[in-house]
Amino acid sequence: MSYSIHSRFRGTVLGMASGEIAKQAKPRANLFSRGLSCNSSPSALLDSVLKGIKTLIALGRFDYEVWYEDTVTELAVNPTASPLTTLPLSMFYHENELKLRQNLQLALVATDRDEPENRDSTLALGQAIATALQAKSSPIEIISQAITFVGASPTATAAKLSQVKMLLEERAGLERAIAQLGQPHQLSSQLALAFFCCLSTPADFHLTVQRAAIYDRSGVTSAIAGALSGAYNGVASIPSTQALATGVTIQAEVLRLCDVLVAVWSGVYQQSDRAAANNQIFAIAAPKIVRRR
Repeated sequence: MSYSIHSRFRGTVLGMASGEIAKQAKPRANLFSRGLSCNSSPSALLDSVLKGIKTLIALGRFDYEVWYEDTVTELAVNPTASPLTTLPLSMFYHENELKLRQNLQLALVATDRDEPENRDSTLALGQAIATALQAKSSPIEIISQAITFVGASPTATAAKLSQVKMLLEERAGLERAIAQLGQPHQLSSQLALAFFCCLSTPADFHLTVQRAAIYDRSGVTSAIAGALSGAYNGVASIPSTQALATGVTIQAEVLRLCDVLVAVWSGVYQQSDRAAANNQIFAIAAPKIVRRR
């Protein structure tokens, strides 16, 4: 099914936020109660992603120095989260492969996280999100494009991405994938299992993040899987209980910023929050597509 870019942008960020906390197994009533809380504050990872979105909205482009200021705090707390902090770039440049690669690499240099494993993991996730945001992508196409984008590399990430593709083609089960893809504390394994969990159950957000959370209790694997599933299926695929678990205030801010980012990406000259406050929906298309009749 084809989903709007508006829904896919929302799904990417809210999917990541929901996936990150999927490890916190709580009863349904407790999740709903937490969702009604307006005092929740975003995690360091989500806060970093939202800052990146705000930067792109304010400047309309990637800025090397500002990006460092926005992401260095989260990376100091959780270095393995570096691919996730670049989600705003993957969304904003999803139609321009050259700029996507350049800006992802610059973002890694800006945060001093450009070692080979982080580089390949960031490139793979960035390309996977970019491919998933496009209307006619398939699970095999997503993993194939990610492998191609990383290129011939001697890293564990590149090798495990190829293993993921083989597992998907053979319709392997989760136990075999876990046994083959390695330890949950390694970024390459976290990324590979997140890809497998999402692309082996591409239409089921809840199952995707729950399987990823079983493997890795840190939240990184399920956050990656949630972002990829949300980009592929749109925001409507995220169960309300999981979305509410992030907090009502946080959820509203995520959706609002994603809406503004879509408008900036599509070429709106001056974005106002008035329409969002009135629940108005804009006609959104790629640059130079919308014209006067």
